[in-house]
Amino acid sequence: FAVKRVLKGELPRRFVLQVIGGRIGDEVVDSPVRAFAKAHRYIVFLGPDGPVGPTIFPQAVHPVGQRGPERLLARIRSYL
Repeated sequence: FAVKRVLKGELPRRFVLQVIGGRIGDEVVDSPVRAFAKAHRYIVFLGPDGPVGPTIFPQAVHPVGQRGPERLLARIRSYL
């Protein structure tokens, strides 16, 4: 991910996000996070770093449409 703006906390300009899910032997574990589309913009809520990087909260991933994130950002800022 390339970071465009941080509302709270700090992040490096680029970071890698690892999500759970995949195949272990014959078992398939679905990820609680929908697949990210390349070259799309998202607002994500990240928690503390785990063993390989930031923790993502799957219920708090918001794709940013063509009109931009301003309304959503205003609502988020009101809670910070």
